[in-house]
Amino acid sequence: PKPAKMHKNRPKVGPSVGTPMPRMFWLHVKRVCAAVWLVLCMVPNCVLAILCPNNSSEFRPPPLWLCRFAVFPFRFFNYLSIDGLDDVATDCPLIFVGNRSLYGVDSLVLKYLLYDRKGIWLREVVHPWHFSVPGYRYLLEVLGAVSGTYATCSKVMQKQKDCFLIYPGGLREALKSKKDPRYSLFWEKDGEFGRLASSNGYRIVPFASVGAEDMLSIWIDLPIGWLSKLLGLSGFLHHTVPLVSPFIRPQCFYFSFGKPMKVPPVFEDEEPRKRARQLDYIAKTVQNETKSAIQDLIQSGVKKQQRDRWRWWPLWWFRVLLQHPYAQWLLGY
Repeated sequence: PKPAKMHKNRPKVGPSVGTPMPRMFWLHVKRVCAAVWLVLCMVPNCVLAILCPNNSSEFRPPPLWLCRFAVFPFRFFNYLSIDGLDDVATDCPLIFVGNRSLYGVDSLVLKYLLYDRKGIWLREVVHPWHFSVPGYRYLLEVLGAVSGTYATCSKVMQKQKDCFLIYPGGLREALKSKKDPRYSLFWEKDGEFGRLASSNGYRIVPFASVGAEDMLSIWIDLPIGWLSKLLGLSGFLHHTVPLVSPFIRPQCFYFSFGKPMKVPPVFEDEEPRKRARQLDYIAKTVQNETKSAIQDLIQSGVKKQQRDRWRWWPLWWFRVLLQHPYAQWLLGY
């Protein structure tokens, strides 16, 4: 039999059956933007690790111009909305405690933000397992990461009064599953950062980050329970790892900072048992207060995000251009 003739008015379709050409065009544009965003985010970190080795005993933060180069993709695709940073005084050592976004994509942006605005570089406290990976360990040392044990952190805090960044949720928050609500907290330990702050004279600054998890969407959850048992990391890795869609939706990041919280000190000349009981009580109290403050900051950040109609890229670029003094002069503002 002869093949049926195609109708003249039938629209052209792309490679996938029934998909119009304009739709396929925008799908390819999204894929290209996602690939460019991922490459631009990975390459500067590698350059940062090569050009700024830390061979001395004391940590030295990388130069500011190199940090600006490293976060350029985020600065181009993600606008930064900052609240409460002016109330954070840097006259005393600080521990920044907050929520960890999906895959921690905004961690480097937060470090650059405080380095540029306040002149402080945050040394992130990570799980000791990270330092067992050869290549990743070198990058962590360049960025000033510290092994997440009480003895190591206390030793570094006493030697160098640097500011630290702690995510109590750890990888559990960074590897959220598809069923977990966005910007949820998963704190399992009983406030080790409270013990560190009380023993070493630090203040705690709660903060919240909103926007990164709306930029990424989870396709499926890959089961890795067998892998965590094989590596002996059952208590460290979650039973699933999220597989993120390559279609990234760049938008605004909302950082909210609370006021620094004073932690009552515990003196070393007290009885060991009494000192341990005081540290346990301070740790639980500080954890509850910090967690409550972070949840309030997350709610305020989500409300601000919902009211912001210009949060999507490239819409926020028009807002930046309209806020320029020359543009306001032309428009008669």
